[in-house]
Amino acid sequence: MCNGEPLSNDQAASIMMDNSQDKEQEDLLQRRLQGVLPEIDIAGDRYITDLRSEELRSLDTPYVKLLFEDMNFDELPGTYDFLNTPTTKNIIVPHPEPYKKS
Repeated sequence: MCNGEPLSNDQAASIMMDNSQDKEQEDLLQRRLQGVLPEIDIAGDRYITDLRSEELRSLDTPYVKLLFEDMNFDELPGTYDFLNTPTTKNIIVPHPEPYKKS
């Protein structure tokens, strides 16, 4: 690209996409530095991610909270896994020991 030849459409689109992703990341960082907590979407419902309180809080109904302690943390990718019931907006917490028939 530095050889003076014009960029192809694919190269130009790639650069524009990288720049828009950088801009989006910069905007998100600035919002966080201003104290705005990150938001995520779970099954069409918006939640605020509050690491200090260790919970996801519903934007529509703030008393609905999904606690990180009820989720399974997978260290390798650094993600939380959980089963959620969209109608009641609760986490399904599996029993620590599966039911065993005698």
